[in-house]
Amino acid sequence: MPNRLDQAYAYQALTAILPGRSQELREVVEALPTGSESAFVRVGQVHFARWVIVPQLVEVGPPPEVPDRLNNEYLLFAADVDGDLEPFLEALRTEIPEVMDAVYSHCVGYPGTAGRDGFHRYLRHNQIETTFPWSAHGDATVSEVREALDLRRRLIELAIRAQDFDPAGLQEAYRQAFAD
Repeated sequence: MPNRLDQAYAYQALTAILPGRSQELREVVEALPTGSESAFVRVGQVHFARWVIVPQLVEVGPPPEVPDRLNNEYLLFAADVDGDLEPFLEALRTEIPEVMDAVYSHCVGYPGTAGRDGFHRYLRHNQIETTFPWSAHGDATVSEVREALDLRRRLIELAIRAQDFDPAGLQEAYRQAFAD
């Protein structure tokens, strides 16, 4: 099934940028926090998300007689998320409306986050079918990946602290570190 891989959904959208607004949009996107400070952390179900401004097509191979040209610059949004599309779109609208409005207000026809139906319709309209989704974590959910990363962090911390422990001390440190 397109756009799906196990429990994950691969969403991609290509949206025309309003003429003359690409640089301002680039500044908005580049100023967004990343990593643990990313707004997508608030959405909760996002494995990966990225916005990319596509200014023009790049020719690959021998030059064609008439090169393909875009009429506009475009904003590409790609996200891999747990679950289905509609809950993801609703989480974007309700959890990070200020980010969605700041980004998409530079795009053609954006209705804003105030109206659920218009917002969902807009993002579905600009969606590109993903025929070859890929996941770095197989069928693991975002919460399972975060739990595994936390376990890894705690194991590393224990290994560093416990280098000089005798067996009884190591066993006790392990019990304390992993009592939960």
